[in-house]
Amino acid sequence: MPQFGSNFGAAGATAVNQTSEWIPNSGFNTPFSLNYQLQWLRRYKVRLDYYYQQSYVNQSLPSVASLNSSLYIVQAGFQDYFFSLYEQKSTTRRLLTKVDSVVSAIGDLLKGLAQFGGANVVVVNLPPLGCFPALLTIYPASVDKYDKYGCLSSLNKISTAHNTALNSTVLTIREKYRNVTFHYGDLFSAYTDILKSPQTYSKIIPL
Repeated sequence: MPQFGSNFGAAGATAVNQTSEWIPNSGFNTPFSLNYQLQWLRRYKVRLDYYYQQSYVNQSLPSVASLNSSLYIVQAGFQDYFFSLYEQKSTTRRLLTKVDSVVSAIGDLLKGLAQFGGANVVVVNLPPLGCFPALLTIYPASVDKYDKYGCLSSLNKISTAHNTALNSTVLTIREKYRNVTFHYGDLFSAYTDILKSPQTYSKIIPL
């Protein structure tokens, strides 16, 4: 059987609705936050349903029923913090106060997917922000402290706080929507494991 995939993500999108704050040509930012992406998914289902109601179908598209058995991957929240840090428009302390609203927006999306009929959802947490080369360049050691892996400790606090709140939210939503399987993707640990044991990932695979 043919396999299909659809991407409703938008480059630079935040989890929190940014429509009222978005400034065109402002860099990475975009108005297409999670609430819009969920709307696109819903419209996609309507269009598929309309397509299969036509008497003449000349191309292969996923069935409407397949949307209920599809795997949904949610990876959001990174841009809510990274853009402000990269543009040096905010501080770690201020961004830590945004964690609840960012995670709440992701939680709303997860509830929306469950109500939409999604049965399998992977929710990916944040990687360690303090390990990103761009932020390591912008924020030197004179401003922050390095941890034992050479990452910026205070920026990693944002990722840790976000991931703790996200994990708690996923657990709560699992209890409410027991007909949906929510998987928690731990990107933070995977990223950190590479820093801990780079030799494990240094094998050269011949072409």
